[in-house]
Amino acid sequence: MPVVTVIGGSNRPFSVPFSGQRSSRMGRAFERSMGRAFERSAVETRSDDRTSAAAGADTTPGAITQGNSVFAVGGNDVAVADNSSGRNHLNAGVNDTITGGVQDTISAAGNLQVNGGVSNHITVNGPLTFLGGSGDTVLQSENATIYGTGNSTYHYVGTNQGATQLYFNGEQPDSKGITHFDSKNTTGGGGHILFDASSSHNSLVANVGNGDTIQGGSASDTISVHNMNEHDAATLSGGSGAPNLFQFLNDKGGQYTITDFGSAAGNTVGISSSNMGNIQHILDSATVSGGDTTISLDDQTKITFLHTTHLKPTDFHGF
Repeated sequence: MPVVTVIGGSNRPFSVPFSGQRSSRMGRAFERSMGRAFERSAVETRSDDRTSAAAGADTTPGAITQGNSVFAVGGNDVAVADNSSGRNHLNAGVNDTITGGVQDTISAAGNLQVNGGVSNHITVNGPLTFLGGSGDTVLQSENATIYGTGNSTYHYVGTNQGATQLYFNGEQPDSKGITHFDSKNTTGGGGHILFDASSSHNSLVANVGNGDTIQGGSASDTISVHNMNEHDAATLSGGSGAPNLFQFLNDKGGQYTITDFGSAAGNTVGISSSNMGNIQHILDSATVSGGDTTISLDDQTKITFLHTTHLKPTDFHGF
């Protein structure tokens, strides 16, 4: 009978026999043969199989090469790559790194990093870092740092009352911790991204790139706009309930729309101190059309407030 060697939580190898029968010394059912289990330090599963590695430190990195599998790993820097056609269930521990496939379901005890993947459903009992995934992705965690890609939708649900969700689009931060946004860093169709945190009841800090749509949750949100292209545009919705801050950093122009500025008392707009010193002139020069108001900042950034015909200086503050 073939035997698979697995490094367990005590960092000692133990053997797991497998065959066509349901058997496992780990208490897990193996349905059908696992095929080649370990090869060149990679864990492989065949379609419709079940496999797992015991919880513990520094589990051997694995690669899943076929879809429709269940793969469970331990904690502390486990690296699992799904190179298959997807539709796998990946169950991780704490401080793990997973590279997603297509339509995977990924669950973790906490401190999870997910790289890439398409249209995955991710649930974490703790912080989540999500890098470069695409498609229609559902994310649920206590708080999250998300680097999106173009033509994608991210639905976020915050699970920890009072936590802060951090969304970033475009390139990851440089060595100084500054995140740069540029339409050239997104892919296809202007790089449209939807960040939907409407199901979250926590605070949201969202940075917007070109063509993005941001939907905040029911708590106080801060949505910051920073771009490197005068043709950039984004649609911002703070969400109902608590007051929100829409912050426009020093940019190179762009056209932005705030859909619900008047929906919550205390909503404010953050602009540079130079613009704030000129706020009355900016408001006097505003245009009102069809019940919407558009203002222009010193850097030629245009902001349209839907369903709003009257803005006052106290709606703005400088930074």
